[in-house]
Amino acid sequence: MLKVSANMGNLMPLIMILLMGASLSSLILLLSLSAYKRTGPGISKSVVLRFRSLAALSIARQWLISTLILSALISYSSFILLGIGAPLHLQFPPEALLALSVAVALGILLLRVLAMLYENPATIAVNSSIRSRHWLRLRSLVPEGLVTAMEWLLWVAAIAGIAHLLWEPTWMLPAFPALAMVVLQYDLMVSYRGKPKAVKFNTSQPGRSRPNIIMIGCDTFRADYLGKVSSKGLSLTPNLDSLCSHATRYTNMITPIARTAPSLASLFCSEWPSQTRLWDNFTDPKSVNLKSHLHTLAAMGYRTATCSDWAGSDFARYDFGFQDRETPADQWNIRYLLGQGAKQYRLFLSLFSAGRIGKKMLPEIHYAAGIPQNRQSTYRFCEAINRYSKEDAPFLLNLFISTAHPPFGSEAPYYNLYSEQRDTSSPFCMVKLTEPEEIIKSQRDPKVAFELDQVISLYEGCISNFDQRVGDIIEHLKRSGLYDDCALVIYSDHGIDFFEKNSWGQGNNLDGLFSNRVPCIIKVPNQAPEVNDSFCSNRDIFPTLLARLNLVPPKLDKGNAQDYASGEGTAVETQFLETGVWITRPPSATDDHLYYPDIDQILDVTDHETGTIVLDQAALEMIDQAKDRAIIHPPWILVRKPCHGGPRWSLYHLLLDPLMEEECSQEQPELLESLKNELNDHFFGSV
Repeated sequence: MLKVSANMGNLMPLIMILLMGASLSSLILLLSLSAYKRTGPGISKSVVLRFRSLAALSIARQWLISTLILSALISYSSFILLGIGAPLHLQFPPEALLALSVAVALGILLLRVLAMLYENPATIAVNSSIRSRHWLRLRSLVPEGLVTAMEWLLWVAAIAGIAHLLWEPTWMLPAFPALAMVVLQYDLMVSYRGKPKAVKFNTSQPGRSRPNIIMIGCDTFRADYLGKVSSKGLSLTPNLDSLCSHATRYTNMITPIARTAPSLASLFCSEWPSQTRLWDNFTDPKSVNLKSHLHTLAAMGYRTATCSDWAGSDFARYDFGFQDRETPADQWNIRYLLGQGAKQYRLFLSLFSAGRIGKKMLPEIHYAAGIPQNRQSTYRFCEAINRYSKEDAPFLLNLFISTAHPPFGSEAPYYNLYSEQRDTSSPFCMVKLTEPEEIIKSQRDPKVAFELDQVISLYEGCISNFDQRVGDIIEHLKRSGLYDDCALVIYSDHGIDFFEKNSWGQGNNLDGLFSNRVPCIIKVPNQAPEVNDSFCSNRDIFPTLLARLNLVPPKLDKGNAQDYASGEGTAVETQFLETGVWITRPPSATDDHLYYPDIDQILDVTDHETGTIVLDQAALEMIDQAKDRAIIHPPWILVRKPCHGGPRWSLYHLLLDPLMEEECSQEQPELLESLKNELNDHFFGSV
């Protein structure tokens, strides 16, 4: 029989475990305080200092949570040793058992890191100050199969140890944290694996005469990457290509502002930013005017809900009309950002927050920006389809995920599907995009500062990842019996520039349409395939969808119902575009271009209670004056750049010159003046 000294008393083992857990957590605390880094956009120190007590409270909270996790892990490790030692009749003196348990706990932490490096390495890269190539070298030492096998074997050993000693008085109390770690480890190893069970849809339910609507959005999906052939000679998007064979694909869909919040507002409200009053992600929620189509659908008896990963935090910041949300809290919020704590704690806690338990207990870490959540989000979305399909009412369900958003991290196998793993500083994702100073610097850096080929390869992996998620959802719809009779919309909020015009990022310039052109596929029941090459706006998506589903109210304020149903409602409409708020002066901006201070100087928190980050009111006029603006009157586009000597105008023929390289205003003086007047009238109210 296993012999363990009982002279420590019933509480002493638990006390020693807690003290050791607190000691290890304090070590993380010292590392955090020595190099404190928060997440989110740059904000002036004077603003952040107003919330220094909150920052201290957040670190204290994370110290406590880390202490509990580490203590549970040490207890879990002790039962692993006891479970292995029992059949071997080993005796462990208390001090030796504690020391060995700490060593095993550190080994389990290493296994967690290795498992994450294989499954979702961007989680490590985003939260770590250690260079990714070192993590890559560490991962190469242990095969993935061995990591998985060791985690399961240790888990079984822990259960065996707990079962053997649970009712012994000395080990009854330490067994509780060990049991908690058993549950947490199991959650991490099995959550969101495989495919969710499909619930067979009952078409005979009352209220089912109207079609269900599924919307799937991908942040930062460039239109020209839909169907693009990869370096391996295959399409990046086979599932989307297949969907296009029985749907309408819009090849020239434009978003008015290539930033997430204003683009979503245009999509769900079918209005210009001047009407929604939502011009940027930092627009004050109290100042917007959103009249969503979702209210119309709700009045028709539809249930509406949205799911997302971290990219969908704008659904919490602004009311887009969804009745139900499974999204993160507003991430443009100083309380939320400081609540994510210091970088070292984020790295440690991220090892335990990827599952269902982590989502409930540590949502600020589970939903941390830059961490891929494509598998989890898709799984939860399919579960939502199951729930709503049981109800009597038709539904509109929206999934919006960050798959293609910088830093371009993906789960296995997509992060290395097209990219090289060696001789690069970005083997897992684009580095130096998680801290405020890094974000500002990256927007200012020229092309030579980027490993552009590697970044684009990572991006291609992201697009293939999204395509697979769409395929998973379509398969789930088919297994549920929902696919044939539902409407399906694939969309994006904006694209991205990869230095085609001496700038990278989204919404920074209008020298090309790489950021503003977005993919769009609309599938409705019993329709023939179609490719629509007309220049149209994401403002047209809902009027088109509602008209084609015969869901248009008697009076359609957004256009003529018959035109939208036939596709003619989007044929010749003039489009208006403008840039978003610059984080810093992009390299594409000329010296005489109007400008304003960097983002860290123009953000403020005016409501201390909510902590919402907004643009400083004093900066709004400067921002408005410095915006590039454009008008598309097919096939022409006229771009206006505000400069110190007056606006500079550039005219291009988009059909003959889609890359906008041949300026031709001299050859079209009358057209130039006409488009100038129309642009000025739209943006400034007069010529």
